Amino acid sequence: MAERRKPLQPLPAELPEPVRRFTEEIRLLYERVGSTLARLGKDLNVSDSSLSRYLNAQTPIPADVLDRLCELAGASADERTRLEDLRAAALAARAAGAGDRDSDSPTSADVDRRSLEAGTAEGESAPAGPVRRGRGRLLAVVALTAVVAGAAAVAVIMAVTGDDRPSATHSAARPGGCRQRPQYRVVQRGNVVDAHGVVVGTVWPGDLFTRDDGPGNPDRPYRYYGVVTKNGLAGYVLEERLDYYRAVCG
Repeated sequence: MAERRKPLQPLPAELPEPVRRFTEEIRLLYERVGSTLARLGKDLNVSDSSLSRYLNAQTPIPADVLDRLCELAGASADERTRLEDLRAAALAARAAGAGDRDSDSPTSADVDRRSLEAGTAEGESAPAGPVRRGRGRLLAVVALTAVVAGAAAVAVIMAVTGDDRPSATHSAARPGGCRQRPQYRVVQRGNVVDAHGVVVGTVWPGDLFTRDDGPGNPDRPYRYYGVVTKNGLAGYVLEERLDYYRAVCG
C-alpha cells in the first residue's frame, strides 16, 4: 500500500521574490521524486523536519542536499546550474532582509541618547561633574555598540550564506612585481560556467582553483572567476564549492 503524502503548506506572502522562486523550484523537484518527507529525508540524509523547513522557505537548503535532491529528481546539468544561481539569489535576498531588520532595531546607545536628550529638553539640571561623566559613559556605550553591531552584521551574513572565505583583498602585489592571487581547494563537485552561465566543465573535490579578479573578469553573484590548475579550464565557480588554501604568485 502506497504511503500517503501530506500536501505542502502555501508559502508565506511576505517572502522575498528570489526566495519564493527558488523554493517553488525545489518543491517541483520534491514532486518529481514522489517520496514522502520521511522517506526522502532518509535518502537525503536529513531529518524530515529539516526537509520540511527547506520546502517551506524557513531554512536555506545546503548545497550538498540540493545536489542529492537534483540527482534523485533526475535534474539535467542546465537545471542544476539554474538552481545554483537561484539559490545564490535567494541567499543574497535573505542576507539583505536580515540586514534591514537589524538596522530597524534601536540599539542601547539610541535609547541612552534619547533619554539624555529628553532629560535636557525638560530642563533637568545636574552638577557639571556628573553630567560630564554621564556623557563619557554614553560615548563609551556608542563606541562599544558600533563594534558589536559590525560583528553582528558579519555573523548574520556568515550564518545565512555560510561564506567565511576571503575576499578580493587576498590579491595583492608583492615587491618585485609578483601579484599574489588566492588559490582554493575544491571541497564539493560543481559546474564551471562562462560569463553567460553556460556550463563549460566541472570541478571535483581536491582540485586547485586559482582566482583571477582582474578587470576583464566581472564578478557574478556568489561566484569567483579563475582557472582550474590541473587542466587550465577557466570560468566561474560557486564560492561555496571552494575553501581558501594559499596565495600564489601569478
